[in-house]
Amino acid sequence: MKRIIRTLLAFMLSFSMIVPITGVSAKEETQGSVMPRRQYENMDDVNFQTSTSFKSRARARAAMPSSYSSVEQGYVTSVKNQNPNGNCWAFAACSVAETYLIKNNLATKDIDLSEAHLNYFTYNNKGDFYNNTNNDQTVIVNGETYYDKGIAPNMVQIALSNFGLADEEDYPIKNVQTMNGTHDDQNNTTYRLTNSNLICDRVYKTDEKITVDYGDKVKQAILKNGSVFATYDHLNNYYNGQNSNYYNPNHDVWLNHAVTIVGWDDNYSASNFSYTPSRNGAWLIKNSWGTGFGNDGYFWMSYDESSLGYVYSFEFAPRDNINTYQYDGTENTSYTMASFTRTYANVFQGKKDVESLEAITLGLRSLTPYTLKIYTGLTNPNDPTTGTEVLSQSGINENIGNNYISLNEKVSIHKDEYYAIVITLEGTTKNNAQLMCDQTYTTAKDIHFICDFSNEHCLVELSHGTWSKVDNVTYRIKGVVKDTSPVSISSVSLNKTKLDLNIGTTETLQATIHPDNATDNRKLTWESTNPSIATVDQNGKVTPIKEGSCEITVTTSNGKTATCQVNVTLHINSVTLNINKKELDVKDTVQLQATIDPSNTTDSKQLIWESSDPTIAKVDNAGKVTAVSEGVATITVTTSNGKQATCQITVLKHIKTITLNKSELQLNKSETETLVATAKPDDTVYDSWTWSSENTNVATVDQSGKVTAVGGGTTNIVVTTTNGKVAKCKVTVVNPITSVTINKTKINLLKGHSETLQATINPSDTTDVKRITWKSSNTNVATVDENGKVTGMNPGTATITATTSNNKIASIEINVLKDVLGVSLNNDETEAKLKFYNVNQEKFKSMMFAVWSEEGGQDDLRWYTAGKEGEDYVTSVNIKNHKTTGRYQVHCYMIDNEGNYVYLTNTTFEIARPDIKMSAENIGKGRFKINLDIANGANSIEKLEVPVWSDKNGQDDIIWYRAKKEEEGHYSVTVDVKNHKGDIGNYSYAGYATLKSGIFVGSNDNNQTATVGIQLGSLKTDVGENETEVKIVLKDTDIECIGKNIKYAVWSEEGGQDDLRWYTAGKEGEDYISNVSIKNHKTTGRYQVHCYMIDNEGNYVYLTN
Repeated sequence: MKRIIRTLLAFMLSFSMIVPITGVSAKEETQGSVMPRRQYENMDDVNFQTSTSFKSRARARAAMPSSYSSVEQGYVTSVKNQNPNGNCWAFAACSVAETYLIKNNLATKDIDLSEAHLNYFTYNNKGDFYNNTNNDQTVIVNGETYYDKGIAPNMVQIALSNFGLADEEDYPIKNVQTMNGTHDDQNNTTYRLTNSNLICDRVYKTDEKITVDYGDKVKQAILKNGSVFATYDHLNNYYNGQNSNYYNPNHDVWLNHAVTIVGWDDNYSASNFSYTPSRNGAWLIKNSWGTGFGNDGYFWMSYDESSLGYVYSFEFAPRDNINTYQYDGTENTSYTMASFTRTYANVFQGKKDVESLEAITLGLRSLTPYTLKIYTGLTNPNDPTTGTEVLSQSGINENIGNNYISLNEKVSIHKDEYYAIVITLEGTTKNNAQLMCDQTYTTAKDIHFICDFSNEHCLVELSHGTWSKVDNVTYRIKGVVKDTSPVSISSVSLNKTKLDLNIGTTETLQATIHPDNATDNRKLTWESTNPSIATVDQNGKVTPIKEGSCEITVTTSNGKTATCQVNVTLHINSVTLNINKKELDVKDTVQLQATIDPSNTTDSKQLIWESSDPTIAKVDNAGKVTAVSEGVATITVTTSNGKQATCQITVLKHIKTITLNKSELQLNKSETETLVATAKPDDTVYDSWTWSSENTNVATVDQSGKVTAVGGGTTNIVVTTTNGKVAKCKVTVVNPITSVTINKTKINLLKGHSETLQATINPSDTTDVKRITWKSSNTNVATVDENGKVTGMNPGTATITATTSNNKIASIEINVLKDVLGVSLNNDETEAKLKFYNVNQEKFKSMMFAVWSEEGGQDDLRWYTAGKEGEDYVTSVNIKNHKTTGRYQVHCYMIDNEGNYVYLTNTTFEIARPDIKMSAENIGKGRFKINLDIANGANSIEKLEVPVWSDKNGQDDIIWYRAKKEEEGHYSVTVDVKNHKGDIGNYSYAGYATLKSGIFVGSNDNNQTATVGIQLGSLKTDVGENETEVKIVLKDTDIECIGKNIKYAVWSEEGGQDDLRWYTAGKEGEDYISNVSIKNHKTTGRYQVHCYMIDNEGNYVYLTN
């Protein structure tokens, strides 16, 4: 057997030591507990295979976020404190489990798993659920305690798979040092391990030969499960307390502490560490040294940290009445290794009436193809094939660790029946099949593993059909079952056995079936022994009907019962008053009404009324309250069963009446008068009064009663007491007209012109009639209508008056002038002459004209002083001062004897803009002619200019041409493309005129285009009689206008272009000729001739062929 099966024992890490950690903030007492250091090289080696293809790994890396935190996602539970114990591994394992369960919606965020339970039963095995492993023990032999004893990282997954995880409230960490658990305690778990996977033994390994980085695999596991279990070597001098991070630059290959990795940041700066690593990036670590360590219990670890390793991902599921058949009871990390196909079997005996085998778990340290078979009804427990094969399925395990393999079909297992789980592993020399196993091992100095093989059936197939029982090894092959045996209801209980109810209320009884996993029909029947007293519905809701007693009975489907005695009463529940608080004047009364609930109570409805102080307020037996004197008293009503209600009575002496010394008052605006208020009785101390005006725009009043007239009209001045008594005085305010003003003091009008005057009555809010009467002193000079509109009739002076309804008067002097304003332009429109005719100058000193063009707004406005010529005023306007065409405005002002500018009249004149029409015609030889026709304004033109440019290269060839006058109103420009770099195609041109007045204007037809082409002529060939020479002639072309010379490209079609030759044409008259010798081409058949022009810049331009 030893020759066939090689058993390798993985050396175990077991450490415990308490080491203070420096740089910890003083949030709480913190002590870092680590394990004795252990070298990675002394741990068992694993070949980290993967079934993931290179392409899928590349895709995963490409999709990996640069940073991630399960803490921010809300998946991570609170930081715990292991102090003073050395069980960091239990805290890390429970944290990984909690995060996985929260992330996968298998638990709420307040989940708290028991580190104490995991720690205790790892070193104090009490046996599995079926008592197959009761005598297997992991024993500490060096005198250390289990709560200070460390553990090898690969032992953690075995402990989790052996019994799972319990709740913290059942096994709190504070009791870890005093636990004395039982077999039932060990199996009282809430969650079970399904899968564990060793991602890598070290995340980052580097030496002179190779660098290995499993960072992406770790990140993928965190994204999938929320966190991973990991270990590292914590040495105080490499921890940076200020920045809460850790990095040891010495390529550490030891470990002494277990933690949880919950995230990462690729951009975490390398400069943050005490010793600078080779790159940015760090892992986010959750520790178990309390929130006083690091950043609330978390710290960062560099990607380059070489001691970070033994990274495991764990997956869990609820226990849910699931149990496990197993023979492996210790945490020994041994394994078998085979380089060929080998078949193993564990045979178990059913312990329950009926169970459903739903999955198996398989401990493997390699990714190996397997075949799984299930046999039931074995006649020989040492030969699986003596049973019936009921299932066969194949696959490749996904984990280096615990593999949870669901069966394709569920298998029924019966009590006392033997069934076999048979696994065939296909090992090879390159990929040994490594099956994890349990084994007695007692040579270590600190921990021994003791296995009891007496009740086990672990088998290996030596050859086809030949099985041998193994008596010194237990295979980590487990059967996962669900108990499907029928469970009868043993009893039923109620949450209450006695219930007192008042009529009008209800209560629902809660029934509990025992045991809670009973498989009987769980239907319940509810009955009342007297439904006339109390009824019950089929949900257990009890409703009282009348006074009395009865029993409520609940009955299960198999006849189990529970009862509750119900007593029904109809007492007075409460009494209420219609008024809770009231103010009364002395001698006033109020009737209180009391209401009893329920109204149909069987209690006596007699009421007792009382006053806390009858000298203030008294109450009779019917609830009538009478106010006696000032003060506060409480009226209380009491029922026959002691229920009470109260009303607070406050007795006051209030004002009864208030009067004013005047009921009416008339004031002029701004006048004041004080009103006097008188209250009865005059000795009240509880009331006061306030003054107000119903219209403050008419009159206001202050709180002493002083009334101020504000504006015309009528209003009421009101005095109001705090208890609502009111008196009023009617106030009338009058406001007479004091004056009238006109908006101007004098007006100069031209004959026939009008202007409307505005009269303003003062004050504006007068109460007099606002009527104005207008009048002219001389209607022959000026008239005025009822609206104040004044019209000049004849030259002269008149006075206009405005009279109010109370005969207030204002007046204004009107001067009527005679005028004619004229404008004349010279022939070339360079000057405008302005003349104001026949002016009576007695009323003013001088005259000025404001002149501007409408096109420019008033940016060219100029003032011109007029000179006197007889009875006229004259000035000249130089158009050069304004530099634009179009309409001009002329406004005429006189300067009166006080120096004021008085507007008289206005007129306009036009400076014509020449209407330039343009067109172009092609006249050959690379030339075109631009025609310009002037429709009007030709006399004002000094010169015409035409800018011309080709569409090539922007305006780099632009030339301004001066147009030649061919006849009156007609100009032209001739353009030769030679002056424009020989460009042919489209040309743009525009027209601009400089007027004799200096004004520069553009044509309305600007941005025109002309197209210039050339005559290519005809290309002909002449083959001589002996076909030794060919004459090529380009005839009738005007190409010389844009090009230097002509070249012909000649080749035979038979040879492709391998005989292509260029021939320069000579000019003979108007033709371009070249002779081609056939000897240069040496073949017969069709020849191609292509004609090119060499332009002025040396470019080859294709013409024809």
